[in-house]
Amino acid sequence: MTTTPLAETLPLAADATARLDGLGVVRGALAEVRLGNADFHAYLAQLIREANESVIDYVIPEGRPDPYDVAILKAYSAAQRKGTRTRTLISPEHLTLVQRTFDPNFEINAFLARMPHIRVVEKVHAPFTVIDGERVLLNVKDPLEPEEYIISVCVWDRELATLLTEKFETLWAGAKSAV
Repeated sequence: MTTTPLAETLPLAADATARLDGLGVVRGALAEVRLGNADFHAYLAQLIREANESVIDYVIPEGRPDPYDVAILKAYSAAQRKGTRTRTLISPEHLTLVQRTFDPNFEINAFLARMPHIRVVEKVHAPFTVIDGERVLLNVKDPLEPEEYIISVCVWDRELATLLTEKFETLWAGAKSAV
């Protein structure tokens, strides 16, 4: 069951609407913010587990092995078992980094052959996750420790989700299932 975001049910106050006039295309949206690497990962895993229809993930993992990856991989597994369609785009370098955390003998082409919902792209430029075509998770790396994410913002906005899903579909069509 999809929930209607508050931004679609609660209009902005008149003074807030007046302040937004003249700023271009601005519309209210509900956003949730998580601070810190642990909260970011816990929230991502929660969103994946809660997804009912789909999860698309254009991902850049942390730049080093991460103790939180297990929870995210388990969330993906749970989502797939309940019938949620998941697709991930990741660079070969980053896929190898994550998987070698669990399997030092990881072989990328054998893995990709078993996982048709994962494809590789040369480079991920601006990571995002779209949940059920209505929630978009955007991540911010720590400027003092750029190997870690420090903030995640989940925006309930179907128009943004649609825009990023369209971009993802274009990338997915050109992505590879072997390297």
